[in-house]
Amino acid sequence: MTAPAMLATPRCKWALTLFAASLLIPALCAAQQSSGPPPEQGSSATQLNAGESSSTSRAAVETQAPAPDPYPVRTIGGAGLLTRRPGDIGFGPIYIYSADAFQVVNYRSRFDSLLGQDVTDRFNSSVFRTNIAFDHRFRRGRLALQYQPRLVILNGNAQPDYTNQRIGLDTTLALTPRLSLGISQSAFIYGSRDQFGDLYIDSDPTSGHVLENPIASGTGRWVYTTTSVPLIYHFSARTRLVAAPRFEYAHISEEATLLAPRRSRGVGSRFEFLHALNARRTIGVYQDLDWQDYTGVGPDTSYVSTGFEYMDEIRPTWFIYSMVGAASFTRVGGGRDWTPEARLSLIKAFKTSRLTLAFGRTHSSSGYISSRYHNRYDLGYSVRIGPRVAIDLGGGYFREKSTIEELSGTYASGRFRYQLFRQVNWFSMYTYRQQTGNSVQVPAERRNYFITGIQWTSTSASDPY
Repeated sequence: MTAPAMLATPRCKWALTLFAASLLIPALCAAQQSSGPPPEQGSSATQLNAGESSSTSRAAVETQAPAPDPYPVRTIGGAGLLTRRPGDIGFGPIYIYSADAFQVVNYRSRFDSLLGQDVTDRFNSSVFRTNIAFDHRFRRGRLALQYQPRLVILNGNAQPDYTNQRIGLDTTLALTPRLSLGISQSAFIYGSRDQFGDLYIDSDPTSGHVLENPIASGTGRWVYTTTSVPLIYHFSARTRLVAAPRFEYAHISEEATLLAPRRSRGVGSRFEFLHALNARRTIGVYQDLDWQDYTGVGPDTSYVSTGFEYMDEIRPTWFIYSMVGAASFTRVGGGRDWTPEARLSLIKAFKTSRLTLAFGRTHSSSGYISSRYHNRYDLGYSVRIGPRVAIDLGGGYFREKSTIEELSGTYASGRFRYQLFRQVNWFSMYTYRQQTGNSVQVPAERRNYFITGIQWTSTSASDPY
């Protein structure tokens, strides 16, 4: 079926109409509003990665910090908190908090084994994306459901329905004054894992939370879902025990090989004992149990790790999270081996900018399926210049090595945003990414992305960051 014929089908017409409405309605509403800055809407989380931070980084410019959210939820694909704002478009608990439309020109350089030389491919993509939320708070908890559909027209061909979307479900229920139960589920289905305007590293200066999006990318369809059920018991106002069983599933639409499994399933649980030394500083110990079943590669792998956690808000504008431990895991060929594991993040917030540093050595999902540990380094900087201009810069590196192969990747990105209206931005972005791999899940290639488009968001473009 040709591209015009495909777009002319009733199903694609309805999809295009839905995305056009989600983009035009918010933009028209925002254009009718005043171009002045909105009322300050502060929010703060009680979580810092796996732990807690009790203040906001805006305390340096505000006389009084807002009260922390007792039931914090993160936005899909970002580090910020999901918060209902006056600029949202919706009815009751259902609303749209962002929408964008942009064009991507992507150059891929790779070695063609058939031709015996390097070749460069060009891909043109039109992307329409929106974020929809159902967010309901009740007396003893919260229920939040987020949905991010994404319509991609790649080289004139609309990708099939349900090919690109993300879903997030978070709910918390206070069973007793000391005991609470939560359910958190995240799932995404990507027909293309290319870089589509998101930052590889994002941080929330109001709570110290850092999010790292996968660097590695491949050509196959990628499905990943994780579900966690945290049970939290407060021994006192300062001391709590967290038990969080979880389930993970990952699938890639490529042929499985010894080096590149096609599917993984995992179950595990994390136990944490955390104690707040004061309002800004928390220490803790953890133990993590994980079992993974891989299709097409060696034996099942189990992990047992133990370590320490430290969370500190040194000043209202400095956040530090650190986790250091050791892990035992199943070794290929039998027996067990051990390796250090760690995670460190630092956020420094200034009056109109922020600096983010992050390092991690983990075996968590990185955009491909693997049983090995990898190291990752990230640096991000965001600054606002005047009332309308904002710039985001980032760079990073990851590496995974074994006796059989080595996977690695490097990226550098820059994004420029200009405020057209109070809640409407024009943005332009460039990203360079280079990776070496096993030519199945992580092919050896270099990519250059040029992106430009329009974004509407309920967060005013004149916010500090």
